[in-house]
Amino acid sequence: MDKTDQIPKASKINHTHEKFGDKRADSYYWLRKKDTKEVLNYLEEENKYTHHTLKPLESLKNKLFKEMKSRIPANYNTEPVSYGKYKYYTSWVKGKDYAIHKRIYKETQKEEMILDENLVAEKSKYCDIGNIEVSNNHNILAYSIDNKGREIYDIYFKDLKTGKKLKYFISGVTSDFIWGNDNQTFFYVQQDLQTLRSFQVYRFNILNGQKDLIYEETDTQFSVILNKTLSEAFIVIVSASSETSECFYLPADKPREDIRLFAKREEKHEYHINYGDGDFYILTNKDSAFNFKLMKVRFEEKQMGYSSETWEELVPHREDVFIEDYEVFEKFIVLEVRSKGRQELEILDRETGKIHNVVFNEEIYSSELGSNYEYFTDFLRISYNSFIQPEIIYDYDVKKKKLHFKRQIPVEGEFKSENYISKREFVKARDGTLVPLSLVYKKDLKISKSTPVLLYGYGSYGISIDPAFSSSIFSLLDRGFIYAVAHVRGGAELGKKWYENGKGLKKKNTFYDFIDSAEFLIDHSYTSSEHLYIMGGSAGGLLMGVVLNERPDLFKGAIASVPFVDVLTTVLDESIPLTTGEYEEWGNPNEKVCYDYIKSYSPYDNVQRAKYPHLLIDTGYHDPRVQYWEPVKWTAKLRNYKTDDKLLLLLTYMGTGHFGDTGRFGRLKLVALYYSFFLGLEQNIWKK
Repeated sequence: MDKTDQIPKASKINHTHEKFGDKRADSYYWLRKKDTKEVLNYLEEENKYTHHTLKPLESLKNKLFKEMKSRIPANYNTEPVSYGKYKYYTSWVKGKDYAIHKRIYKETQKEEMILDENLVAEKSKYCDIGNIEVSNNHNILAYSIDNKGREIYDIYFKDLKTGKKLKYFISGVTSDFIWGNDNQTFFYVQQDLQTLRSFQVYRFNILNGQKDLIYEETDTQFSVILNKTLSEAFIVIVSASSETSECFYLPADKPREDIRLFAKREEKHEYHINYGDGDFYILTNKDSAFNFKLMKVRFEEKQMGYSSETWEELVPHREDVFIEDYEVFEKFIVLEVRSKGRQELEILDRETGKIHNVVFNEEIYSSELGSNYEYFTDFLRISYNSFIQPEIIYDYDVKKKKLHFKRQIPVEGEFKSENYISKREFVKARDGTLVPLSLVYKKDLKISKSTPVLLYGYGSYGISIDPAFSSSIFSLLDRGFIYAVAHVRGGAELGKKWYENGKGLKKKNTFYDFIDSAEFLIDHSYTSSEHLYIMGGSAGGLLMGVVLNERPDLFKGAIASVPFVDVLTTVLDESIPLTTGEYEEWGNPNEKVCYDYIKSYSPYDNVQRAKYPHLLIDTGYHDPRVQYWEPVKWTAKLRNYKTDDKLLLLLTYMGTGHFGDTGRFGRLKLVALYYSFFLGLEQNIWKK
């Protein structure tokens, strides 16, 4: 008997969480029992039901995928980047899912392939190449592979002269690694394989396989990353939480030396170091510089630590300009900044101290450093794009302050940017804060209360959602949709304070900003609640969960992808990957004020008896960032509580992790599904 059209119903088994005398019933806690027959059977039932329900969309989904795919060139090479005696670039070829990495020897113009990801992936259902790096002499390639989606990698070494793998490899680590300048010493980061916290740095000899631990971070709220200065002078170890950081360094030319502490950690002091020609440069929020300032100190060979009292200020703190990142070149320093909600690039002359901006003309756009591998240069590789402008690669002449066009990533077919409009509105949130709202739509669109709008949001970890080009979105715009992004607090679009005012005990600002943005679209006749759709993933999925509980009447449909929705239970469980490092983002629930605050918005804990919009939820079974059981439990509870007959669908991808399928077009298939869901709702196909 075919039961694919029957709505699945998860069993309810009594389970109670208790903290501070507060008891929370969790009848679906049993769904955490990964790989058990009961859980696998339930996930299979949900998948069968979802596939059955979405069957009417099959033709539209396939059409959308074919359409989106057709905009992407079948054969494409990236703009080569100079590094030493070679130029490196990446190719995609027709019929192949994965990239092919190549290089050109400058002296002879001879081209060679250094890694074909298609060959690496040919025996795997899932294959993520996390990182690739050549040694300083360009003879050895290191590359990392994850074949499960758990973000646990194996690192291999390939001799580029013989084309053969080296004998020794590294298993079960992160994809964060750096070469020493002797071409045989290799540094990598080990994570705790249960919690996935990056906490150790090892030094590894690729010739004999010997390794030694050079740094271990014992504070569970801190994680470790590796850097190498562009000058290739120093390896830098950064241990950081979301509010505090500490840096160590060692000479890349002497990779067997002990690491040295740069400046001792101080609570809520964030700093990052770089180096150029005898000076360390420090990006720091010291002394209430919440948007950061740039300082420097002279390198001394025998110095053991650099007190902040000895640092010299180069670029002062500015309340309206947030310095996100920087890079040090021989003659200049590039500052990646945010000003008035826009990404901008500032160039600091290291000799004169003067600053100038790289100027672009659009109202809303994204500009950032491209791939820059050489320290001694007068040119800067820059990437520029917007909602309606495909990515343009420039080489910027720093001396002449002139942009040199290199190439624009092509969009196949009849796409013309002049057929579309992008604009920015400002929403007055309930507390009076002005929240940026970016929109893009077809120029000839007649906007009314009947116009369908897809509103996207994220708003966590200080991650900014910039107006970047995506060729797939035009499949919605050409069908009459407006695409909108609410730049809610919790991101960093308007600086560090924008982030601070959307985290911890101020997290609800994120949710209110999004709801107020949705109401703005309705009040200003861009759409109505009958044509308003929303989407978010991961922490953006948390955003979806909260606003659906708060205002289920405001939207017609929603997609929550890999959503972080069982917030309180997760952050209370230190055995779950990456949990303890989250305390500074959400608050430590072992403190009652934080416990109560998180509980007051956690989507799973606040599911109510109400009429919810149509909802599609997806998850990856091996997801290490948001465990599969969070969206699965949420789905089961929503089924039990909601009082409507609207769609509630759950898709679990059994062979992937947080980021879905790998391969060139893997993600595109998922986007086609998402857009077909919204278009199906707009066309009311389930009522026909």
